[in-house]
Amino acid sequence: MDLEPMSLDPEGRRPPEQFLHLGFPTRAWQLASTSTDRDRPALMLPALQQVSDVMMSFGWRDSRPTPLSVRDESASPLQSLILGNGLASTRIARLSDDSLFTELAWSATAPRELVENLTLTVLGRTPTEEERMAYEALLSPGFSSRRLHRRPTLNPVASHKRNAVSWANHLVPEATRIKLLLEQEILRGDIPTQWLESDWRDRMEDAIWSLMNSSEFLFVP
Repeated sequence: MDLEPMSLDPEGRRPPEQFLHLGFPTRAWQLASTSTDRDRPALMLPALQQVSDVMMSFGWRDSRPTPLSVRDESASPLQSLILGNGLASTRIARLSDDSLFTELAWSATAPRELVENLTLTVLGRTPTEEERMAYEALLSPGFSSRRLHRRPTLNPVASHKRNAVSWANHLVPEATRIKLLLEQEILRGDIPTQWLESDWRDRMEDAIWSLMNSSEFLFVP
């Protein structure tokens, strides 16, 4: 996960007894609440909030001092809504330069192979014959000409952009402007890869999105 540091003092200007720095989370359990007692745009952590919104809809608690030992297994309409319309699922489905799905799309030798790898990756099983036929029909047109330029080097590396806003300067008007621009960047999502033809890439993203929004993927025990 390419997220901001979990700290309102990212540059470490204040002592540890005043501000915690919880680092750059790479797993869901490393997340913490993004809320503060100051309702100010300059204190937003938009990338972290995007992920925690999904986690909270599936029963995750954003308060570490009051965790749950037993998960609430009740299904909620919010779960399907946030996967179908939320930013996190759009970001996962987007074929960016550092996406695993981009690597699958580039390296597949035939539509059937791609459909099998895609279903295995998202659902953890091979596709049914009905699924295979549907996704092959979607991805076969333009498959042979989908690649553009040379083969990309896919090496996911978190950007960890320097955060110019901290507790020390968040009251400055420029701090609010910076955070609002960052929020807009997050809302736009990752940049689509230029290594795949755009029309075919859009259909591949549709296939990923449909698998993620299937009842099997959304299963809550």
